[in-house]
Order: sequence, then C-alpha cells, then structure tokens
Amino acid sequence: MGIAVALLGSGLALVAVVASSGPLTAASGLLRVDALSAWMLTVIGAVAVIALWGGIPHRVHRGRNIGTFATLLCLFLAAMSLAVLADNLGLMWVAIELTTITTAFLVGSRGGKGALEAAWKYVVLGSVGVAVAFLGIVLLAAASRATGEPSLSWTVLLANAGALDPALTRAGGALAVLGFATKAGLAPTHSWLPDAHSQAPATVSGLMSGVLLSVAFYAILRVQAITDAALGPDLMRILLVTAGLLSLAVTAGLVITQK
Repeated sequence: MGIAVALLGSGLALVAVVASSGPLTAASGLLRVDALSAWMLTVIGAVAVIALWGGIPHRVHRGRNIGTFATLLCLFLAAMSLAVLADNLGLMWVAIELTTITTAFLVGSRGGKGALEAAWKYVVLGSVGVAVAFLGIVLLAAASRATGEPSLSWTVLLANAGALDPALTRAGGALAVLGFATKAGLAPTHSWLPDAHSQAPATVSGLMSGVLLSVAFYAILRVQAITDAALGPDLMRILLVTAGLLSLAVTAGLVITQK
C-alpha cells in the first residue's frame, strides 16, 4: 500500500512540475516525463491505492508465500511505471515485457487448473504480441539510420520524423502497434483477457483492467505519434479503427451467443 501511495504522490508532484517547467529528463535521456506520462503515473498510483485498499488477498496458492505475492505486485507496479516514464522505446518494450512475466505469476497465484491455464494462455499470447512489437521497434530504429545514427529515443524519432525511411517506418509502426494491441486486449488476440481476469485475484484483476491495458495503449500512442509525423495519420487511423470495430464485433457476438 505504501508503494501505491508513493506512486500516486510522485505522479501528482510530477504533474505540477511539468505544468510549470515543462518536460523533465533523467538517466542520460533514458527517462522522460511529460504531461501524458505524469498523468499516467498518477493513474497507476490511484488505481493501485484503490485495488490495494483492502490489503493483499490471503487466499493464494498453497505453499506460496504472501511475501512473494507482494513482491510480484511491487514489480508489476514498477514495470508499468517504468513503461510510462521511458523515453527509449527499447526500455519501454522491456518494461512491458516485464509486466507479462509478473502478471503471469500473479494470475496463477490462486492455483488450480483454471488459473494455470489462464496464466499459460496469457504468457503465450502476451509473448507473441511483445515479440511482434519488438520487431516493429527494431524496424523503427533501422528507419532512423537515414538521420545519421540509429536511435530508439522517442523524442529523437519524433523530432526527425520527416527524415525517417518511409517503408521501414510504415512496417515498423504497424508491427509495433499490432504487438502492443495484444497487450491491450484488442481482437483477434484478445482471448487471454477473459480467462486472466476471471482467474486472477481481485487485486490483480483490478490493476490489469484499470491500468495495464492503459499502459499498452500508452505505448501505442507513442508509436502513433512517430508514424503520424512521418507518414500522416491514415495508417494508424485505419489500423486502430479496424481493430476497434473488430473487437466490438467479437464482443457483440459473444454476448449474443452466451447462455
């Protein structure tokens, strides 16, 4: 609970600082806080405070230490915070992959066949998604070679968007968005979401639905900003509208056919 309160306080403080003095950087430019990332950190802290208000659930798998569960929760929160504070797209990818690893253990912490199946499904689909996103980020770095030196910095890529290789930017942006869309639960790679949410402890399910999906959309927005500046908005508009409509169609079909 203390970690959640600290995240909320840090987010609110950063919102005030960024509003008055502009974006902040740290760790030789690997970390960057602007208005969006500061608000995202605030949201992560707020949802964590609410989710952990009742304390850590004590009904976990037999033999699993409560301390291990709490440690995984802290790592989960740290990974999401790092993802929204990272200026380097590679570091953001590592943080999102870390959320996959920690969440898989948290989903399976209740034990039983259903929880184990949900955890494995989440690992497989989540890993495929982040692997596709990794390929997209590599292509974006390759596209930046036209500017003189390859870079994974979001600010550098955005500033030099006009000089990026159009073909590599188009392929890399599309793959990165499709990969992160898996973590966001968009169709057709959405099937992990109902199983993981139903089998995870209430605290974990609240964090996953409240902020983990939002962190994945945050990554999509960062990539979209680069591709829109380099290629115009049409590519991402088509991809995201198609994924959104497909997700709504799948949801409506499941609601109609369920018994």
